[in-house]
Amino acid sequence: MRMKPSATEGSLRWSHLIAIVGLMLCLALPSSAMAQGLKERPTEDTPTEEATDEATEEATEEATEEVDLDAAGLIDDNSYESPQFGYTVEWSSNWELDTYYEPPVISDEENEQDLLYLIWVDDVDTPAYVIISGQSFNRGGPDADVEEWTDPDFIDGQWNANFDVEAILDDVSGDSGAVVYSVVDTDNDDSQYYTIYQSTELADGTTLYLTFSAYEDWFEDAYDSWSSDVEIDGAPVDVVFDWADIEEAIDAAGL
Repeated sequence: MRMKPSATEGSLRWSHLIAIVGLMLCLALPSSAMAQGLKERPTEDTPTEEATDEATEEATEEATEEVDLDAAGLIDDNSYESPQFGYTVEWSSNWELDTYYEPPVISDEENEQDLLYLIWVDDVDTPAYVIISGQSFNRGGPDADVEEWTDPDFIDGQWNANFDVEAILDDVSGDSGAVVYSVVDTDNDDSQYYTIYQSTELADGTTLYLTFSAYEDWFEDAYDSWSSDVEIDGAPVDVVFDWADIEEAIDAAGL
């Protein structure tokens, strides 16, 4: 098991993690991409965190006022129901809405897609991100998803040039398929992250697309929390990979 970083190291990794580009998860559109679940790096022209705290708070309040989160599926601070598809999501106090996204809950009727953004808050210095997207659009099932997600051209099109990305594990199990990526941010001291894409077909024909991302030092703890503390339709997320599978793939890749 990997050791957690000190508070100072964790703060630095936080700044690196929120620095990475996070694409909007819009799989309903053929030209769209899976979300990386990682966020954009501030440039020299970007205000400092201290300077933007107040502006961010005001923007979040305005966004909340403009968007009816209840209508978009939010039940309370720890539960959600998809307005279009009816599946439910519940999460423990280790998770909360990821208000980096404004709004963090979306029901897009035009594209027949519902979105929920969550962030792991077990430790404020060790964030991890989850995006849950339900949609009616089916691109061929889990086999087709995994085939696409492991295609080198697809991978090249997902990340900016400063990311060294490799699919280190993939599998299809029943109604689900998933891929684990190693993501190295070469602009940030070769910081090592891991991202997981998973698709799951529900019994009613709805497809769930799940994205999970975390920095390596807390990847195991965050993954364990995701697979146990987040429930879909009253049961823990049915992840494709056990932690032992992921750990073996990481070791095999020499990471």
